[in-house]
Amino acid sequence: MKFSFLLCALLGVAVIQPPVQGQQAAPAVIIQPASPSLAYSQVATDIAHLLQQATALSDAQAVALLRRKGPALQARARQVKPAYSRWVRGLSPAERKGERERLDASPWYQYFSTLDLDTSPLGVKAKRNRALAEQLFNLMEFADGV
Repeated sequence: MKFSFLLCALLGVAVIQPPVQGQQAAPAVIIQPASPSLAYSQVATDIAHLLQQATALSDAQAVALLRRKGPALQARARQVKPAYSRWVRGLSPAERKGERERLDASPWYQYFSTLDLDTSPLGVKAKRNRALAEQLFNLMEFADGV
């Protein structure tokens, strides 16, 4: 048994062909970092989706979800927000207007602009549950000062 295994291993090594001299390796895939606008919008979209999920859960489940997934989103937001702010400051007035229009039309912006923290289901939950309110406001901090 050991002999047949050893023979198969040696034959396997013998079958492997060495690379041909001068043969080029496949080019590496270069991943471009996302533009500041795209990165910021992606974080905002992810936060909006998380809050929508929390809305459908009980208070305790919503708090647990936000505590579990919120810190990673907050860290991402803290990472992309300064780059996005710098990028926006570098735009011409016409480019800023275009970016503003793009944001206004985005689904995440529509979600946050219509989210009434006094009357929405998530707002009502936040009023009766301090831990939920704290998590909610921590997540929504991504939009402050942009």
